[in-house]
Amino acid sequence: GFASKFAYAENRLDWFAGFLAGQKGMPPYLRLVLQGDLLLAGDRRQEAFEKYDEAAVRFESPGLMIKKAEALYGAGNRSGAVELWQKAFAARPWDFTLALRLSDVLRERDLPGDLPAGSGVVLLYSWNNAADLDITLGSLAATTPPQVPILLLDNGSTDDTAAVCKRWEAELGGRLSLVPLPINIGAPAARNWLISTPEVCGADWVVFLDDDAVVPPLWLNYFGKARQCFPKAGIFGCRVNYMAAPQIIQSADLHEERPLEPQAENMPEAAFQITDFHGQIPDRGELGYMRPCLHVTGCCHLITRENLDSVGGFNLMFSPSQFDDYERDLRSGIGGSLPVYNGHLRVMHRQRSGWAKFVSLGNAANINGNSLKVRLIYSIKQRAMLQKQDFSTLAGHLDECLEVIGGGRGDFKGKGDDRVCNSK
Repeated sequence: GFASKFAYAENRLDWFAGFLAGQKGMPPYLRLVLQGDLLLAGDRRQEAFEKYDEAAVRFESPGLMIKKAEALYGAGNRSGAVELWQKAFAARPWDFTLALRLSDVLRERDLPGDLPAGSGVVLLYSWNNAADLDITLGSLAATTPPQVPILLLDNGSTDDTAAVCKRWEAELGGRLSLVPLPINIGAPAARNWLISTPEVCGADWVVFLDDDAVVPPLWLNYFGKARQCFPKAGIFGCRVNYMAAPQIIQSADLHEERPLEPQAENMPEAAFQITDFHGQIPDRGELGYMRPCLHVTGCCHLITRENLDSVGGFNLMFSPSQFDDYERDLRSGIGGSLPVYNGHLRVMHRQRSGWAKFVSLGNAANINGNSLKVRLIYSIKQRAMLQKQDFSTLAGHLDECLEVIGGGRGDFKGKGDDRVCNSK
């Protein structure tokens, strides 16, 4: 229990392996499964499968089949993973997460596509975060096609940020453009400044990336696949994990929960709560799927030109930071365009944003204040309409997934003009 949570959250996998070895009375089956989990978390996929398979000799449960499938999938054995997922789903037809995962792999939605159509710009803003920014720019230099420019706003930094920016400007040979500001104008204003620059005004899409995020190879191609599958969507996000503990999920697709009971009339904001089922849990691959949602994290998200023009910029009410990206996603949803989450793209993030409020009383006050603002800025009627739209879209998307699994084909064409993604 506690030992496992500590080991995963603090990236102490070797310590937990030793802890397990010292537990003399632990049932052999449980020990094998936990050892397999550790190997999976350490990206030792084939070894994890062998450990799970050893446990399966004693008892083969649907849950263990899913773990074995993820291990095979990570090791490159797609057909073996699909076979196990199908067996597990036959025993657990109520498992909607498994349905999402399996149907995406059957349709090859988990694979990167072409680059997003049209011209695009990668946007960053930074304040006194030179060391992390250096790592982020390094990851961009290694993974971003040369035809995609990078625009970086230095938000009045007083550390070594200017030197880092100048070095990478020379290293990238014109691919990186700098916007130096004399003062910190906050996150929403920085984002608005970037999207108002001449470089961005003519772009077909932009990607906002945090200055402490690391992107994998072909990361833009995963956004391209999401746009291919959901051509009418205007905002696209990804799965985000902690850099210091890459086996832990920071953010996935976010939705609003249905209240379990009516709320008091004088506390309407309590009637809507954002799902947090994914927060701080080990990443074993189960959230690797693509679907619409209410919000995708602003750590790394793509916005189309059409969405920028129709929805507008980021609300300065949420300065200096926190929840401006969330409020804009809600605004987009109320306007009829829900964001799309592509969990097949995994980005690493250094900041533990969910825990930032515990750093200081000032941070806590800012985060709690902005949280209250975002819950009260829209009426109960608007939020209820948005929640209904989200749930209806989720139900329709799940129906498509079930049809894919039932047909067992990779060429499924979904009902609805914005849910088509063929993979021959």
